[in-house]
Amino acid sequence: MRTLVAILTLCFIVSMIFAQDDIIFFSDSPDGDVLLDASWGFYSQPSYLELKGNNDKFPVDAQHPYQGAHSLRLHWISKSGGDWGIAVASQGWQRWDFTKYDSIVYWINAPAAIEPEDLPDFGIEDVTNRRSSRIELSRFLDGVDADSSTWQKISIPIDSIPVGPDNCDFTKIKTLFHYQANPDGEEHIAWIDEIRIIKAGSIGPTPPPTPTNLMAEGHDSRIDLKWDLIINPDLLGFYIYRSSSESGPFDKINQIAHQRNLYSDFFGENDRTYYYYTTSVNNAYDESEPSDTVFATSYQMTDEQLLTSIQKATFRYFWDYGHPVSGLTREVSGSGNTCTSGGTGFGLMTIIVGVERGFVSRDSAAVRVLKILSFLQDSTIRYHGAWPHWINGETGETIPFSMYDDGGDIVETAYLVQGLLTIRQYFTLDNGVETEIRNRATELWETVEWD
Repeated sequence: MRTLVAILTLCFIVSMIFAQDDIIFFSDSPDGDVLLDASWGFYSQPSYLELKGNNDKFPVDAQHPYQGAHSLRLHWISKSGGDWGIAVASQGWQRWDFTKYDSIVYWINAPAAIEPEDLPDFGIEDVTNRRSSRIELSRFLDGVDADSSTWQKISIPIDSIPVGPDNCDFTKIKTLFHYQANPDGEEHIAWIDEIRIIKAGSIGPTPPPTPTNLMAEGHDSRIDLKWDLIINPDLLGFYIYRSSSESGPFDKINQIAHQRNLYSDFFGENDRTYYYYTTSVNNAYDESEPSDTVFATSYQMTDEQLLTSIQKATFRYFWDYGHPVSGLTREVSGSGNTCTSGGTGFGLMTIIVGVERGFVSRDSAAVRVLKILSFLQDSTIRYHGAWPHWINGETGETIPFSMYDDGGDIVETAYLVQGLLTIRQYFTLDNGVETEIRNRATELWETVEWD
């Protein structure tokens, strides 16, 4: 039972480790093989649109992915007098500033040909439900061919989308819409996958570099891999290959490109030796040359070893996935600049555990903690001393948690202050960094107006 609990805990932690410059609106469904929860659709008769859930969710197709496990299935009949539309949001229904990006890109396939004039229309919507004007997809794709084994790429320049009569706010975009277009009365199915918003200034993918310094470490029922961080604006992620023999054959064990330079291979058995190499892949799905091959063996851990293993994995989330500008804790996997005040309190306490367990030096930990405290004090917006639930980790601005939760959050602030008080008591050495940590922590928590 303890091994199962440890594996589930580590799965949760590792799944949260993620980094990506471009915005991912869809890559795989976290909600299973039936529907995508971060979506909403409608239709009015005599038109038809396939919907799931409470007749308002985008269907997921597990049989026809471009990459990974799922695609979205767009299944419609457009008729005069009817209408339909379906939207997809990024996970968490976050808002995004599209003025900082160039294009909306995704891949499309179909079991039968779709003529250009029969393709849907396209548009975007902001957080206040103001929609852009609809544009024709046929401007960017000359129909979909009848070869269901090949995928075609659509690239929609953001500056080609009119704001429309609703004056859609492109700095606060929430969803991407497909709409009824030509009422041809015919049934159509299209599979859509890998919906991304590409950074402004992108001039095309650069060749992916080969991962270096790959290391493998055996644990209870799993093997952890780590390699050097790659900084590349066109990096999509990494593929991991595994074999039970040094000479192969090697099988790719992740169908979705993994976005971090850390990977935990859970296979649920001990005394198993596996060999690994990794490759990197860019946004055009070009794959690099393989890294060096390494190996490790899983083994049954003692309770103390298992506890250390879990703590190290937890520490990695807060340390390796902390926001690069502020050091704040990101909300979830793929949340970009969305950081959590309460989670940052948890992160501060986890860093102390990392020092005591030997995962990081005290000096390095102190520098990171001071970076976090300096950002909290100098850059964040506070409300009678309290912090909001979500903070932009790059600018310090408040990110609304919901329509009516866009100010101070006393519960999250309490979690953060617990972390502040803990690190104030821990970093007690008489040097410049730790003295400043204590001073800043004291001023931060004492300026919260609890009443």
